[in-house]
Amino acid sequence: MSGKDEERRNHQHAQALISALVGAGVRDAVVSPGSRNTPIVLALHALAAAGHPITMHSILDERSAAFFALGLSRITGVPTLLSCTSGSAGAHYLPAIIEAAHSNVPLIAITADRPPELQERGAPQTVTQVGMYGPHVRWSFDLSTPAERAGVQWLRGIAAQAVDAAMGTRPGPVHLNAPFRKPLWLAANTTEPPGPQAHPHRILRGPATLHDTDLQTLATRLGNAKRGCIVWGPQPDERTAAAAVAHLAAHLGWPILTDPVSPLRWSQSTAATVITTHDAFLRDPDTAHQLQADLVLRLGGTPSSKPLSQWLASATDVVSLDATGAWRDPEHRVSTVIAADPTWVCQALPSVVPSPSSDSGWARLWAEHESHAAAALAQTCADGWWSGAIIQDLIAQLPAGTLLHVGSSMPIRDLDAFGRGASDIRVTANRGANGIDGTIATTLGTAAAWSAGPVVGLMGDLTFLHDQGSLMLARGGSQTRVLVVLDNAGGGIFDHLPIAKHADAYEAWFRTPQQADIPALCAAASIPCVTAQDRVTLSEGIADALQRAGTTVVHATFDSATDLALHQAAWQATRSAT
Repeated sequence: MSGKDEERRNHQHAQALISALVGAGVRDAVVSPGSRNTPIVLALHALAAAGHPITMHSILDERSAAFFALGLSRITGVPTLLSCTSGSAGAHYLPAIIEAAHSNVPLIAITADRPPELQERGAPQTVTQVGMYGPHVRWSFDLSTPAERAGVQWLRGIAAQAVDAAMGTRPGPVHLNAPFRKPLWLAANTTEPPGPQAHPHRILRGPATLHDTDLQTLATRLGNAKRGCIVWGPQPDERTAAAAVAHLAAHLGWPILTDPVSPLRWSQSTAATVITTHDAFLRDPDTAHQLQADLVLRLGGTPSSKPLSQWLASATDVVSLDATGAWRDPEHRVSTVIAADPTWVCQALPSVVPSPSSDSGWARLWAEHESHAAAALAQTCADGWWSGAIIQDLIAQLPAGTLLHVGSSMPIRDLDAFGRGASDIRVTANRGANGIDGTIATTLGTAAAWSAGPVVGLMGDLTFLHDQGSLMLARGGSQTRVLVVLDNAGGGIFDHLPIAKHADAYEAWFRTPQQADIPALCAAASIPCVTAQDRVTLSEGIADALQRAGTTVVHATFDSATDLALHQAAWQATRSAT
């Protein structure tokens, strides 16, 4: 076969696949430079240049690229396409693929590969890529090298399967391995690309509902509970309507305990009893015992709050409502998983639970604890310079329409403990695998799909340093993006754990104090950085950053010992108040 024929097959193979993916709804592609993925990149480029609905993003580092794509897909709900060259390049996608798998975010990773004759022969940039993501993808497929017998219809079918696997009953990442032989491109070949083609076998899915008998059984259980609660954890199904959940809670007379990622945490327009201070007042064993529930309806993932998880472990019965049917039960208390659309279930239940048995003062008791704890926490945060005060001041300055992406470790926990009062903001977090990696890239990816207002990233200093390479993605642009870095000189979360009392191992191997110059790192990336060392400079820095186009880093430095002491004071104040 001539080189011209090989290049033609590569071209037609890639064009058919990419056109079908775009026809099936893919709208963004994140491409990392390389050679072996040339046919895929040129197919994307040709469609974009011809005005078809695909936007390309070029990101050098595959790890940053994958987390950027994760952020994009979390907002759009549509799989973002990832394209990289062969060898170790695709391995850098793995952390983001793991997060996508655990948080049900759709992605499609196309890893270019060397042809079979170069496998297991010591060829450069050649590793075993088939199955490289193991159990962390919803579906994987090796496309094999382009051949005459592999027609356009077959490739369109593969594209339809890939999109369905990424967006189906349990959304998540998909892996397509795409080997190509050289030549990957010849200047003499200028075949015009086809337009996007939707395959006629595309799968359409409707919401999962319950049989009348099953719905009535569930309604009876909920209606008979005298002390019931709804717990809405992180990673909520984006298709779940907050209003439907709130209406069900109000009908049952149950409180809703909300994680920071729950949309009800930041909504003021509900008649339901929304609880936001549970992380503080459930630390008291007497209060937790007083508020023990006989039935909990659980949505979303494992709560960020350890006291809430411990309280869940004491519940008599837990029912999990999850559209994917995932078994989310680290406390081993779930007796039933309802694998149905949460919005449909919450809308259907009130009409079949006509007379709930909930104690009349049950929701009021929770509301009283909420009121007393909120006042105590606000008072504790009103003074001093520490993470609680920083969180409170940041939330107070966020305008409606803000998207706040929160890093793992202490920031998400501090937002849970001290963040409340804002309305009509959106909070996201990588709480699938709960890692700190890729936080800057994920924030910037969400920003690429967000248009309702500014985008703010909240993270610790180690989280920022772990992803400092992604600062190169943050330069320029007209959108307002703010990265708030809580710098307590190391892993402050370990100050709250028993290991902090270890005489000689703690400082070096757990807290790992860093000497990095964060403002200098920002300067090297041409990103403005404001250092805040008190509440006045913080407020001024945030206010200025929210008015500025492009990315600004607000670097808030504070003492870890003071921060730990004020956390403990906050818990004691809450205990005294409730």
